Amino acid sequence: MIEMSLAELSVALAGPKSESNERFKGVSINSRNIQPNNLFIALKGEKFDGHDYVYDAAIKGAKAAIVKKLCRKANLPQLIVKDTSTALARLGEYWRAKFTMPVVGITGSVGKTTVKEMIGSILNQTGSCVISEGNMNNEIGLPLTLFKIGGKTKFVVLEMGAAKVGDIEYLAKLAKPDIGVITCCAPAHLKNFKSLENIALTKGALVSNLSLQGTAILNREDYFFERWCKMRSSSNMISFGESGQCFSSEVVVKRDSSTFCLNYNSERQKINIQHPGQHNIKNALAAAAASFALGLGFKTIKNGLAAAPKIPGRLFWIRKKNVNILDDSYNANPQALNAAIDTLSTERGEKWVVFGDMLELGATTQKFHDESVVKMNNADITRLFAIGRFSGQATMYFQKESEIFSDLNKLIIRLKQLINKAEPKVSILVKGSRATNLDLVVKAIREADI
Repeated sequence: MIEMSLAELSVALAGPKSESNERFKGVSINSRNIQPNNLFIALKGEKFDGHDYVYDAAIKGAKAAIVKKLCRKANLPQLIVKDTSTALARLGEYWRAKFTMPVVGITGSVGKTTVKEMIGSILNQTGSCVISEGNMNNEIGLPLTLFKIGGKTKFVVLEMGAAKVGDIEYLAKLAKPDIGVITCCAPAHLKNFKSLENIALTKGALVSNLSLQGTAILNREDYFFERWCKMRSSSNMISFGESGQCFSSEVVVKRDSSTFCLNYNSERQKINIQHPGQHNIKNALAAAAASFALGLGFKTIKNGLAAAPKIPGRLFWIRKKNVNILDDSYNANPQALNAAIDTLSTERGEKWVVFGDMLELGATTQKFHDESVVKMNNADITRLFAIGRFSGQATMYFQKESEIFSDLNKLIIRLKQLINKAEPKVSILVKGSRATNLDLVVKAIREADI
């Protein structure tokens, strides 16, 4: 965990010089979870201003604060900077530069969180590993993760998300990764990116910022594979997927798990993962390739992949007496939805989909929703529940029974009624962008006596 004197802090931020030998330990941007001796950084967002809480941070034991404007009633040292968000990033970059352990950066339109957890599980077999938590994958979360690095850290695994052009470039320059993993390029945040090309170029910035000794881990099946190969700053590369250097064979996809043979450098190993779906085998290949680049062997990779956790909200099965819920409610884009439909289609009995809008897809939003509903027909989905403008309009292409809702509570009530009447047991996929709050639907069904 980050620890330094206020004098060194002033050097790190190139701010007003301090001679103080007072030391802080750990960083917080939220006064509610301040720990004694933390450094508090007063960030300002659209709906909040951390400067309103500097006094609270001082009362709770903060050692110092980084601010844009002085809080006169707070009795603690305050380092005044032009922009506190920039200061957060600069301090993260400064702290990361103190260490030489390998750093793995992961980006991609789909699968990056699962790959992050798989790599983290593998590396944790060998010693202490700092891993991005939750959705800490942006310009705020990544520096906060870097602050957790300490003297005993052997590896760092960082998820890197992008909502606009330039985001990955920014994060990669802070983290200075040695291994760069790009899972894939798919339609996501198209409203901001405008094109798949821009998404690919943005993701490719990860491998453009590797050290000369670094290694790029690239999806051989992706349309932009060759483009990323040309973008990489290192000559080292391991490809994964069909026709890749790291590939799968003898694949068996089960209801709640998958098995396959992992092939690399003319060697092979049978692997079992507690994740259903062909796409998760590809995620496991990406994780294995990154681990091979770090010099780890088949046995460690096998054990780590077997121990990799399932992630609630991300293709997570909840099996009850009268209903199976495939919780994929964390977020949505067309490629992720297609993978979820494929997973649902392997279930026996009736298969339903609760379909919330996929947002930030720009001018092609309705087209993607329509195409997804056509895929549901081909996957033998028997009932569709749509909530949202785009998913609602797309129901016109559904060939069986569909219903449109504008209220989550009414949707939940309807689902409970139908589940109680369903024979035999029904399986339901719940999928939509985070803003549609479909996690509340999952919670309600999970907790209901059905």
